[in-house]
Amino acid sequence: MLCNFNKSFGHNAHKLHSFISIAGFWGQISSVVIALLLLPAGAALAQAPEIGGLLPAGGLRGEVTRVRIDGKSLAGAKVHLSGGGVSVKSVEITPDGNRLSVAIAVDSSAQLGPHEVRLTTSKGVSNGSRFWVDLYPNKVLETPMTEAMPPIELDGSKPVVLNGRIAVKSGRDRFALTAAAGDTWAFDSFANRIRSRFDPVLELRDATGVSMKLVQSTWESDPRFVYRFAKAGRYILSVRDSEYNGSPNYTYRLLAGRMGFVSGFSPRGDRPGHSVQLALEGTNLGVRQAAISIPSDAKPGIFWAEVKQDAASSIMVPLLVEDVGVISAGAGDAVQPLPPLPAAIDGTFAIAPRRRFTFHAAAKSGYIFDLLGRRIGSRIDGQIRILNASGKEIALVDDAPGLGKEARLEFAAPADGDYTVEVSDVEEMTGPECFYRLEASHVTPNYRLSIETDRLAVPVGGTIAIPVTLERSGGFAEAVEVKVEGVPVGVIARGGTIPAGKTAIEVTLTAAPGTAISASGVHIVGVGSIAGKQMVREAPGWERYEHRSVDLLLSVEYTYVRPHNLWDMLMVGVTDRTDAITFTPPPMALTLAPGASIEIPIHVDRQANGQKEITLELRGLPAKVTVKAKPIPAGQTEGKIILTAAPDTAPDLSTILVVGHHENSNTLAPSIQLSVHK
Repeated sequence: MLCNFNKSFGHNAHKLHSFISIAGFWGQISSVVIALLLLPAGAALAQAPEIGGLLPAGGLRGEVTRVRIDGKSLAGAKVHLSGGGVSVKSVEITPDGNRLSVAIAVDSSAQLGPHEVRLTTSKGVSNGSRFWVDLYPNKVLETPMTEAMPPIELDGSKPVVLNGRIAVKSGRDRFALTAAAGDTWAFDSFANRIRSRFDPVLELRDATGVSMKLVQSTWESDPRFVYRFAKAGRYILSVRDSEYNGSPNYTYRLLAGRMGFVSGFSPRGDRPGHSVQLALEGTNLGVRQAAISIPSDAKPGIFWAEVKQDAASSIMVPLLVEDVGVISAGAGDAVQPLPPLPAAIDGTFAIAPRRRFTFHAAAKSGYIFDLLGRRIGSRIDGQIRILNASGKEIALVDDAPGLGKEARLEFAAPADGDYTVEVSDVEEMTGPECFYRLEASHVTPNYRLSIETDRLAVPVGGTIAIPVTLERSGGFAEAVEVKVEGVPVGVIARGGTIPAGKTAIEVTLTAAPGTAISASGVHIVGVGSIAGKQMVREAPGWERYEHRSVDLLLSVEYTYVRPHNLWDMLMVGVTDRTDAITFTPPPMALTLAPGASIEIPIHVDRQANGQKEITLELRGLPAKVTVKAKPIPAGQTEGKIILTAAPDTAPDLSTILVVGHHENSNTLAPSIQLSVHK
C-alpha cells in the first residue's frame, strides 16, 4: 500500500489540510506588501508579465515541444529556461498580448526533471513556472472539456502524460479506460510540482457511477495512486479542483496507464561521483534493482535519474545529492546507534511510524537534526523528539518555522549522558511512500543568506535595494562580504560587508541612464571565513506569495502556513524608466571619526516631470550619528548631506542609503558603506 495520504476519502470528507490560519494568511499577504514598499517609484504601476500556466508543461528528450503559455502583459516577452539541454527555438504572441506559443527544444542528453521558466519584458520579470523533461509522450487537451463532451479514451498499453487545464469554475476533465480483471493502473498528477495554482482531486468511478477511489492532495503533495481492478469493465477517471475553482492558471499534468510506478526506493541518493545501488518498490516494475551513477558535477539537491525497465521503457527516480555519506536504516523499526557525524540516514516508516537512534553526548555539546520528508517528495508529516536515558522527552519539534510540515531541531545536551533521537510521522501512517532522510551533524560555526523575493526589476536611471538577511549558527561571528554577480550590462551592483554582531544589509542595483532593456540571472553570494577557510554561500530566490486553491479556506483553529518555494533562477530585468530624478552615484565608502562631521555632495538629474523640490533622508545610520540635509529647491540639481558622530559613538560599519522624496515618489541612490572609527 502507499503512504497514508493516498487512501480513499468519502465524498464529504473534510480536508483539514486545506485550512490555514487567518494570522498565517495575513502574514503571507504582508510579505507582498513589504515587497511593494521596496519597489522604486512607479515600478508598482508597471505591469510585469505574468505566467498563468504552460500547456503542455513538459516534453520528451530529443524533441521540440510547442508550448502554449497563457498569462498577462506578455507583449515583447523573452523566455528564459534554467538548466542545460533546453533552449527556445521560436516565440509567437497573440495580438492581445496574453498568450505565447513557444517552441522548446530538448536535447537527447538534457537533464530529466523540472526546468524553471521565466518571462521578461521591458516592464519586469514574471513569476516562475516549470517545464518537465521526461520520458513519456504528451497528450494535450487543447480545448477545455464541458460536461456535454464525451470522456477522452485512454489506451493504457503505453504510458502517456495528459496535459490539461480546468479553465472554469466547477469544471472537470474526464477520461475513460477499459480494464481487464487484475489490471493495475497508475495515476500520478502534477500541479504543485509545476507551480500551478490548481489543487487536484482524482476520482475513479465504475460504469454505474460508483466511486471506487478518490484521492486529494495533502499539504504540498500532488495526489497519486495505484489501482488494481478486481472486475473487468469500463471506468471513468475525473480530474477537478478541490474547491471546484477554475481559471487558465489551473493547469496539470497526469501520468496514466499500465506503467511502472515507483512507490519507494532505497537509498534515496548519495554524493556526486558515486554509484547508488537502488532497491525499488512499486507496481508494474520490470526491474527492482538498479545501479545508478550520480555525475561528479551534480549539484546538491534533487537529481532525476533514468532507470531502464526493459529495452523499450524507463522510469524516473529523484535521487538526493549531498556532500555527506549516506547510511541506510532500512524499513525496520529496531533501535540503532547514530553513525559517526556528519551523516545522512535514509529510511522508511514501513512497519512503524517512528524510528529511534541512540547516541552519547558530552554536556553542552550541540547537534543539528534535520528530518527531510516533503522536501524530497515523501508524504510524511515529520516530527523529531529527543529522549534522555530514562526515556523522558526533553526536546520536540514538529513544524519548523519556514519549513511547513518539516522538522528541524538544534539540540544542546544538558548533561553528559546517553540520548535517543526519535523521528516519526505524526499522522502515524506507514508504507513505501513514507520515506525520510535524517541529516545529523554536530553544531559547528556556519551561516546562510536569504532574501524575500524571487525576481528583481531595475528601471533605467533608477536604483533598487535588496534586503539580505544573514543567519548565524554554531557561534559563527565573523564578517561576511555580500556581493551580486551576473548583473546585466550597464547595471552597477553595490554590495558590502555585514560586520560581526550584525545580521542584515541592503545591497543596491543601479541601471545607469541609457542602459539597454535586458535581463539576466544573478547570484547574491556571501563570502565568510569558517575555521580559517573561505566559505561561499548563496541566497536563493524566495517565492513571492501566490495562493493556490487550498489557501482560500481559512480557519483560526489551524495555524499551518504553506512554505514558500525556493528557485534556482533569480532573474533581474532592466525595465523602462519610471523615476523622475536620478542620483549621481555617491562615494562607495566613507569614514567618519567620533566627534567629527563629513559632507556628502548630492547631485541629481531631473526629467521633465521631476522639477519639484526634493527632500533628502538617510536610512541605516548607526547609533549616535545624526544627519542634516536641506531640501534641493525646485529646478536645482545640487545638494548636500552632513553626517555628525557624537564623541562617544562606538566603532561601526553600516550600509546607508540616500532617499530622495519628489512629490509622491521615492528614489534611491546607490548604497554607501559608512565606517565609524578613530
